Amino acid sequence: MKLKLYKGGVLKLPAAIRRELGLREGDELLVTIEGGAIKLVPLGMVDPVEVYSSELGGVDEDRVLEEGFREARSLGSRVRFGGDVL
Repeated sequence: MKLKLYKGGVLKLPAAIRRELGLREGDELLVTIEGGAIKLVPLGMVDPVEVYSSELGGVDEDRVLEEGFREARSLGSRVRFGGDVL
């Protein structure tokens, strides 16, 4: 399928594609370049940790996440997220 790039970098996705993916106005897409091609993926269908860790290379996302949890727990009641104490 061929798309046209409009003024200001606007791309218009055909209705058939929007319907198939359940996209609505205001939905966000992750944009990456892979092998010289532009790839658009709806954010709800992407694990951002997986995407960005592969771009950084050699990052053990499980280890980084666990270290973050451990650090947050060590702060005790000083840190609150959504009213919950970690």
